[in-house]
Amino acid sequence: MLFTEDDDKAAHIRMMRNQGEDPKQKYIHPVLGTNARMTDMQAAIALRQLDKFEAILKRRAEIARYYYDRFAGNPGITLPKVRPGATCAWFFAPILVENRDAVAKALKEAGVDTRVAYPMPVYEQPFYRRYAAPGPAPDCPNAKRMTQRVLNLPMFHGITEEQLAYVADKTLEAVERRA
Repeated sequence: MLFTEDDDKAAHIRMMRNQGEDPKQKYIHPVLGTNARMTDMQAAIALRQLDKFEAILKRRAEIARYYYDRFAGNPGITLPKVRPGATCAWFFAPILVENRDAVAKALKEAGVDTRVAYPMPVYEQPFYRRYAAPGPAPDCPNAKRMTQRVLNLPMFHGITEEQLAYVADKTLEAVERRA
């Protein structure tokens, strides 16, 4: 589900979600699109979730704040900065750690699910490489370093305080052992 106040963008996005088809000219496709239309069931669930949207965002921000408070000042954990005044949906709860894979393994062994959503910089993704300009790959050491260190902790609005404390404790233990 996307939200925008820009009518032109909204029209373009609607075209893209409907296989790029122009809504005024059936079977004419001026843009590349996909079949991204919701089913009736998906729409019903989305509408119900929309009723809870503000509460879910608030809870996710509380969870992120908990992680930030627990990990603040720990030299083994770097927390991404959020621009002041920005609203973050906290789709992920990312931290940056050395020995990320070992930390993730230790957390998995402790029953804590993590995600490595960005295992490589965009310029190393197969699709990008296939269509990139000829020549050497870009040199982006910061992007490379970030993707080697990022680990996403559990982030869902139903997580309990007890579960949060467990995740934080186990994360701190894993980072300490792997530092």
